[in-house]
Amino acid sequence: MTYAGRVGNAKSYKDTKTSVQIFHKSKKLSFREVNSTFLSKYDAFLRSRGGTDGGVGVKMRAIRALFNKAIKRGIVKESLYPFKKYKISGLRGKGFKRALDFEEIMRIVNVDLNKHPHLVDTRNYFVFSFYTRGMNFAT
Repeated sequence: MTYAGRVGNAKSYKDTKTSVQIFHKSKKLSFREVNSTFLSKYDAFLRSRGGTDGGVGVKMRAIRALFNKAIKRGIVKESLYPFKKYKISGLRGKGFKRALDFEEIMRIVNVDLNKHPHLVDTRNYFVFSFYTRGMNFAT
């Protein structure tokens, strides 16, 4: 993945691999061992360590992608696909969105950054985004 410039995706795959190895207590794991029961237990393991729907979902999507590639390449039979029973769609986060109130926004607008000049652009981007109601400013 890093060869394709997809560093974030590669990190996600690596983090998932490490996490599965900790859970499974082994470096080797066959596709046959990864069934819906395994995924449910792995889900519970992740949650017992503070995992959220979003974090569990990221790891499960990485495992699903690996399965899909293996099936496509003929490495594993489609009948072993565990995501027919274990559904990732049930992991949709119940995102807690909290807007800043006007006073908080004004504190950001008026913050004294003399001691932190490296934050001036960051503050300006935020203020611009606020004043333009979240308009994207891509080139």
